[in-house]
Amino acid sequence: MTTSSASSSDSSLVVQIASYNTNLQGSNGVPQDLVDWLSPTLSASHLRRPPDIVAVGFQELLPLHLGFTGLSHGVVASRDELLRSQIEKHNSTAGEHVAYILVAKVVNVGVALLIYARDQGVGQRICDVQTTWTAFGPLWMGNKGAVGIRFRVSSDSGSEGGEIMTFVCTHLTAHAHNLQTRLADWEHIVKTLLFQGMDKQRSAVSSIYATSHLFVFGDMNSRLDVPTPGGCPIVHDALVSQLSTQEGREQARNWDQLRKEVGLGNTFHGLREGNFWEFAPSYKYVIGEENLFSTKRAPAWTDRIFFTSYLDSPTTPEISYITPLLYTSVPSYTASDHKPIVAVLRVPSAPSSNLTPMLYQHENLPFRPIPRMAVAQKIIGKILGWAVGWLWCALWFIGAGHAGVGLGNFVLGAGVATWWKQSNFTSRMEIDRCCGYYVIVTCPKDLSSSPPPPSTLDLDHTMSEHRGSSSPNGPYFGFNTEALKAATHRNKTVICATSASLLSTFAGYPLDSLKSRLQASRTPISVPRLAQLVWHEEGLAGFFRGIWIPLMTISAVRAASFTIYTNSKNYLHDQGLSRSRLSHVALAGATAGAVSGALISFCGAPFELVKIRRQLEYSIAAEKGVVVENPPGNIDAVKDIFRQHGPRGLYKGFRLHFGMKYHSRGGIPLNLALLVRDTAGTALYFMEYDTMRQMLGRLPNGHQGITPGWFPIHYSMIPFMCGSIAGVTSWAIIYPLDVVKTKVQQRALAGIPPRSVFETFKRMLRGGDPNSPKPLLVGLARLYQGLGVSAFRSILTHGMLWTFFDWVGNYIDDL
Repeated sequence: MTTSSASSSDSSLVVQIASYNTNLQGSNGVPQDLVDWLSPTLSASHLRRPPDIVAVGFQELLPLHLGFTGLSHGVVASRDELLRSQIEKHNSTAGEHVAYILVAKVVNVGVALLIYARDQGVGQRICDVQTTWTAFGPLWMGNKGAVGIRFRVSSDSGSEGGEIMTFVCTHLTAHAHNLQTRLADWEHIVKTLLFQGMDKQRSAVSSIYATSHLFVFGDMNSRLDVPTPGGCPIVHDALVSQLSTQEGREQARNWDQLRKEVGLGNTFHGLREGNFWEFAPSYKYVIGEENLFSTKRAPAWTDRIFFTSYLDSPTTPEISYITPLLYTSVPSYTASDHKPIVAVLRVPSAPSSNLTPMLYQHENLPFRPIPRMAVAQKIIGKILGWAVGWLWCALWFIGAGHAGVGLGNFVLGAGVATWWKQSNFTSRMEIDRCCGYYVIVTCPKDLSSSPPPPSTLDLDHTMSEHRGSSSPNGPYFGFNTEALKAATHRNKTVICATSASLLSTFAGYPLDSLKSRLQASRTPISVPRLAQLVWHEEGLAGFFRGIWIPLMTISAVRAASFTIYTNSKNYLHDQGLSRSRLSHVALAGATAGAVSGALISFCGAPFELVKIRRQLEYSIAAEKGVVVENPPGNIDAVKDIFRQHGPRGLYKGFRLHFGMKYHSRGGIPLNLALLVRDTAGTALYFMEYDTMRQMLGRLPNGHQGITPGWFPIHYSMIPFMCGSIAGVTSWAIIYPLDVVKTKVQQRALAGIPPRSVFETFKRMLRGGDPNSPKPLLVGLARLYQGLGVSAFRSILTHGMLWTFFDWVGNYIDDL
């Protein structure tokens, strides 16, 4: 951009603009000293005086559900104190304290804007301050939107003219494919981000263009339309390498979506910008790193600062009378996946006059303000946002910090309440029917001895016994306890397995996610380091990625598995196997476990594959050499597998579940018949558990008896200990098979040519180069990579599973 020489007037104002997307971190979004961001070095800005006006904008100020409820106002208030102290501290010299006043602040959901002015200077001439906001996104609730501040700077002569300055901080719709939505967002801003007129009557509303100087900044979410030479997209690493050089960035500036649309006159009409390509893209970085781009998104200049003045001509869009003295990003800020940006601008001052100069675009825009629509959308959006926000907060609370878990808890509770109410209604109907009719069921020869029908008094007494009893042990106390007990006893195994599975699956899922990542990793990495990377890259949600299918389906599969196991074991004992002899107990447990594992594995294989697909989606994308712009959900993952591999794709690696012979690509069967992870593992698992419980004093009825003297441990700890040992040992034996299965599924999902099971096993054990094989111990370490975290997961999940299973079972038996 070229700057007009007229902008160097001594009467100009120095305006500093800073913008930062804090990545939903609330009050923790700016933990660092603000000197690098708000006080750029004087040598870099070629300036010898502090800025006259400082505008600070934030996007994604705090988590969305908190923003909807209006809690962002408190965060802005705390930011105000911090910002003003830092601005004054770093713009003051040893001999002079430079004081700043807050001109105005405004916030809506997660978008905020604060403006400060020098107290002994332009701050004394600021008047007619206004704030406004608008929201877009679903139902105008404000997950994206814009806020604005406008004020008049009176002329030195004190006349009513002077100049009007308007600042707009915005956050536009995300993702590369939503370019047209971002253009619509800008149109929405011009139509609905409205101020009152600056005349004495304030009779008419006006758009953001009814001003002398306009500044628009924030997270524009502009992406790069990277060319695909020869039909092959540029891979992430190559793009990062190109953007690391000045020459590469100058070429990439022509790929920027926003720059192209502004040049075509489709958006940001009349606005200019400094040379953004002179600094590295501000998005998307690995949190905690200064210069490491994340592979989840392609780098882009999403955070931008635009401006224009009344002196700028529409015929010379590359020339502005506003001079950018500094325009850069601040890489040292690592708390967000965005980097803050800052610009220092020299803005020409209008000559003293009773007239206020206006932008050319004020009367020459393709769309006009719509005041009534703006008001209606604000009201609808605020009401819906408030309702959704508080509902979201409630789900977050009952989900222990996870709204999705809270929703599951709510649905489960509502279902139980509905079933309870229905059981209550049914029991009342049965009692009324029994009390209203007297039915005699006897043999003909006993008819003479049958009791006479009850009198009305007897019926009334019977009704009072049923309806008036307040004893909790009676047949009616708000619900039919006997019917409830009978239903609970009939479904004891299902209730125990489902409730125990929900708890143990949720508790152990983060460890299971780390285990899958360790198995798929090509390079050795410690568990703490991997957990740290997941936290920085994906946040807490990364540990629970893909949890919904396991949480819903593992509970159902485990309930079915335990039911099959229990029924099979009872059948074997009924056929003659003793419940007291240790060998018979072990045989029954192993056989019943094998039957359960074999039947369940067919149903569980697709869910296991989708879980692996969700946990490793970034690793799979890296294998393909592409960048994940929008990670697919569970349903999208299933559709993607169907599209690439058909219905059989859901059973990639299924032979490893069942222990069938796996054929190589040449069709030659391998001599190694792999045992099933589910069949053999489940048989070993149940056999170990039943054997240990029998040795430690379990009674034939299933309850825990007195523990033997040689093992002094409290009886309540027996289920946890036996479940943990059974889970760890059985898992350790079949662990290499699980590692091979994960690698087979990963290659299949990434579209890489498949390898046979034996070849995969051999390459992992001895390496890919037959002329230089890896040492055997190194290969074994690779096969058992992640066993430590997997063992800890097994101890936790299986211990909790059997403890809760045993506790619920005993409770049901005692009803």
